[in-house]
Amino acid sequence: MKQYITNPTEIEKKSFKIISNELGEFLPKDNTKNIIIRVIHTTADFEYQKILEFVNKPIEAFNNLIKDGVNIYTDTQMISSGVNKTVLKNTDSHIYNFTHDEDVIDVAKAKNVTRAIIGIDKALKQGNIDIFAIGNSPTALNHLIERTLDESIKIPLIIGCPVGFVGAEESKKNLDSLSNIPFIRTNGRKGGSTVVTAIINALLYQSEKNE
Repeated sequence: MKQYITNPTEIEKKSFKIISNELGEFLPKDNTKNIIIRVIHTTADFEYQKILEFVNKPIEAFNNLIKDGVNIYTDTQMISSGVNKTVLKNTDSHIYNFTHDEDVIDVAKAKNVTRAIIGIDKALKQGNIDIFAIGNSPTALNHLIERTLDESIKIPLIIGCPVGFVGAEESKKNLDSLSNIPFIRTNGRKGGSTVVTAIINALLYQSEKNE
């Protein structure tokens, strides 16, 4: 058997170099570069260079928010588990997911809607969420957009990347109805919890370097 790299830092470093070389002239020159590279690293899918979209300066919005620490709400425990806890702690930031809370489960059953929808309601009621990060549920993203429009709620930053065949692509297009709210999205069917985790981690790591 050939020798193989076992050091995780070296593996990541070599992977990022391969991705940069393969992107070539398509490698972004602006502050989106690190996010795109990390998402491709997570998915091994170079199409993300084309389908990731950054609207209303979301990276700049994040960098302003992180100065005082951020509260992130996500629609899956996978995302909350995957975000780097050391960097969260160092930046006085927190991540929440309510979809498995008993009160959320009970209300969702009573209303016959997804727990993701009721989780959004609970997060909005909490009132201190800076970033909504949706990687799985189109219903969560659509409900967040509806609540934002109906109640003129100002959300500092949205990461909208639900994955799937029913409603996912449409829910991300609906972000266009939010004027002046910064957001990052994946256009089309692709996305998912691992993509959102990669985006959040890239934003956190990038903010550390800027300090």
